[in-house]
Parts: sequence; C-alpha cells; structure tokens
Amino acid sequence: HPGPQHDKILDLGPVAEGLVFGKGRTLQNLLEERGAERSDTCGNGCWIVQKCAHALGGICYIRFTPENTTFTFRFPSKAMKEKAAEPAETLKTKEEKFRIPENTWGIAIDDSKIQRKLMDRFLQYAGVRKDRVIVLGKNTEEIEGFVGFVTDFLCQHPNDHIFVIADENLDVVLDDAHHTTVSGSLCIESIRKRLLPGQEMRLLALVRSANDSSNDVAVYNARTHGYLPKAPLQRDKIPDMVAPLWEKRYPRSMAKQFFSSRNDAVDSEDAGFESDAVTSPSDLMQSIRTIDGIVSDLTEEDLVMRWSMIWEKLHALKGDMLTFGAGEDIRQVVYQINSLGGPSLPTDFVERWTKIRTLAEAAIGIEAGDEARSSY
Repeated sequence: HPGPQHDKILDLGPVAEGLVFGKGRTLQNLLEERGAERSDTCGNGCWIVQKCAHALGGICYIRFTPENTTFTFRFPSKAMKEKAAEPAETLKTKEEKFRIPENTWGIAIDDSKIQRKLMDRFLQYAGVRKDRVIVLGKNTEEIEGFVGFVTDFLCQHPNDHIFVIADENLDVVLDDAHHTTVSGSLCIESIRKRLLPGQEMRLLALVRSANDSSNDVAVYNARTHGYLPKAPLQRDKIPDMVAPLWEKRYPRSMAKQFFSSRNDAVDSEDAGFESDAVTSPSDLMQSIRTIDGIVSDLTEEDLVMRWSMIWEKLHALKGDMLTFGAGEDIRQVVYQINSLGGPSLPTDFVERWTKIRTLAEAAIGIEAGDEARSSY
C-alpha cells in the first residue's frame, strides 16, 4: 500500500523505475534530499536483482500506481519431473507452455543484415508462423517508413495481434559522407501515439539494444512495452523469454489463453535452421572487414569527419558480438568498443581498432590465415 511520499514517486513517472534499478541509487535519498554519504553497496540491491533476472532469461520491474506498488521478478524454470505422485491436474499445468496466438504477425526492424537474419529466426522460434514474419531495415526507405508501415498494418488487420521488435539504433545512410541514426524506441512511441486504445491493445512492441544500463532500460520501458537484450538466442528458451513480456503486457486472465499443452503445440518450421539462433563467424568477419576497409581507406582528417558513422558501425559490431557468445573474449571486445564511445575520434583510434579486430577474430575463432582463405 502507498507509504510516505508516494505522491512524489508518482510525479517522477518512468524515471522512478530507473532510480530503483540504478546502481548505487535509492529513491529515499532523492526524495529526502540527503547528501551523498553512504556505503559502497548502498542502493545496489535492485540493480543486482535485475541483473540476475536478465541472466536467467527473465524480467524484473516495478510499477507505481496511486493504489499500490508492485515488484515483479519472473524467470523461466522447468518443473521437477521427480514429483510424479502429484495430482494429474497439477502435472497438466506444469506441462503447459507459452504459445503466441495463431493470429499473430511478427514485425522486426534492424539495419544489420546479421540481426535481421536472427530476428527472422527469433520470431519463428517464438511461435509466429513463417508466412506471418516480416523483417525490415535493409534500406533507408524501410527505416524511415517503419512508423507508417506498422500503423497502417494494424489498421489493415483489425482481428490480429502484432508483435513488433525494433533495434534501438537504426543507421540511415544519406550519402557517402553523411548519415543519421533513428531511435527504434522513439519509433515505437510514435506508433503507440497514433493508435486508438483498442488498436494499441493488439500491439506488443519491444525494443532491442546492446545498451542495458538501468537508465537506458527505464527509457525503453517508458516508450515501449518492454526491452530485449542482445544476447545469444537459444531456441528452446525463446518462448520462455517472450512469455513474461507478453503476460506483463496483458492481464493475467487474458494471458492464460496464450498457453497451450506441450503435446498439442506445433513447433515452428525447422527447414535450414540450427538448434540455436546464433551469429555465424563468417557474418561477423564480413562486419569486421567492412569497418577495416573504412579505417584503411580514410585519412586521419576523413576519420575525424566521419567518426559518427564509424561509431555506429562499431556499435553494430558490438551488438553482433553479443549475439555470438557470452565468454570472456566477447566481453573484452565489448569493453574495448565501449571505451571508444564519445562525440569525437578517440586518440590512437587506428591502433585501438587493430586491437579490437585481433580480439574479435580470436573470440570467433578465426585466425588471419583462415580469413585470407575465406575471402576467395
């Protein structure tokens, strides 16, 4: 139930969730305007809990309403098969799993060819029929027309659910020297504002990003219906990843219709698909060679002028690496790319890029000789 200063928390809006899950932050200190004196671990509890939820493939969030505060921690788990003596009704419940409704369309957008391939598989593994999957982002027209496309699509399919996944950083190339970045979460916010309440109820729109700080996630949740991290996609875990986001979007009584028996559920098509939706080494090497070609061909002055474009490609490589694996080598690549972030070309950029390239090749298991052979 509401406690002291609950009205002030409501005034903060979505910012309040960011403060709750921010590292080293507490709502109490902000509301009472206390000084910064605190222990090193003060305010880290919810930040740690949310990180644990993401590591388990689940979600953790908090909602403040005038009547109450709700803290939710959800993650997928498997029923213990040893409890064979339980009543049949209980066992039946445990055998149920989430299934996306048959009348659902899946629409994803990403400017990366690698990620578009992954999103096509992700939506099918989540339960969307192959003939109802639409993946956009291969050119400027698709990115700039995304908001209008989804809005019109909802109007043209009044009896269907629409499941949207948008990359947060959509790179639009204007010409050889200029580009701009379109925010996927702002696109979703714009779509939601254009829809009538009844139309928006048929939409589940998520943003996907390599940036997972508590502040970033709070912004994503304020603009969209939820956030998906960029990480390796294990096929059998994808339905469990989608289920809590779907249930968060809809009332529990309504969400129950989205669960069906494991025995009755029909798997998505398997043709040509591996067991997991993962980034291939050859795809990653293509991204690395693209950046390497830009760095090799440009002068120092050109690198300075085109830094924003180069940074977007580095950020895209970071996302691709995160979907390839989660080992220490991958973390080193991500750390080195993050260290380059900023409004201007970093000092010794060419040398630092060479280090990142070497680390990335080692992480994906391709040596220089392998790369030379793969180019023929």
